[in-house]
Amino acid sequence: MRKYLLIISFSVIGIILLSIYYLTNYGIKTNKFNDLINNKIKEFDPRASLSLNDVYLKLNLKEKSIQIETADPKIYIGKNFIDLLDVSINLNFLNYLKNLNLINKIKITSKENSIRDVTAFLNTYKFNLPLFIAYNQIEKGSIKAMANIYPSDEDDQKFKYTIIGKIIDTNLNILNNDKIKNIDLNFHIKDQNLELKNIYFSYNNVKLKSKKISISKKKENFEINGNFKSNKGFINPKSLLKLSNINLDILEEKE
Repeated sequence: MRKYLLIISFSVIGIILLSIYYLTNYGIKTNKFNDLINNKIKEFDPRASLSLNDVYLKLNLKEKSIQIETADPKIYIGKNFIDLLDVSINLNFLNYLKNLNLINKIKITSKENSIRDVTAFLNTYKFNLPLFIAYNQIEKGSIKAMANIYPSDEDDQKFKYTIIGKIIDTNLNILNNDKIKNIDLNFHIKDQNLELKNIYFSYNNVKLKSKKISISKKKENFEINGNFKSNKGFINPKSLLKLSNINLDILEEKE
């Protein structure tokens, strides 16, 4: 009798462990959350929509949550779109029982997109004349990014966010028909702060680089820290930002 109980117990434990493994790594295919995903996207802009492929329900043991995940979607506003690698939404049912926000994180990871396509999409999302002028100075290049969005427990319309990504082989037209060429950099945006790392580009046939540039919004102004280095010495980044007429309204507060 004891032998059978042990076999049953180990069998049940084995089934539970296999189920957890399957749900963590593969998930269950479902279409019951398609409307939830699209509705959350529309909270940022009612014109936005997602072209969804298969949606899976998974366990996220690290964050102790249930995760809705879809691969290779496209996000549209009008005719403009961005190719995404995946979208995942973490659900916390304990919060739901406490009348708090069911969603505790939205993660959006993009594929490598043409930076011109991305700026066209951003202009459609929220037109801003200075940014429109700055975007049109971009000649070529690509960008990929990952955004983590954390909705407020009290108000679905408010959220905090972090965005990390990379700009690749980009050319920027600036004043007097000058160009900044072959721009490569990593960026990290968190609320009101922008951090650029591993920056490489050439200007007037001079190659420049910087390990780190930090830009933070202070009321109506921006505080910039860091420097560029070349074989001709150090260059103050404020002069380059002024020269290229770069607008930093991307750091405006999101509500």
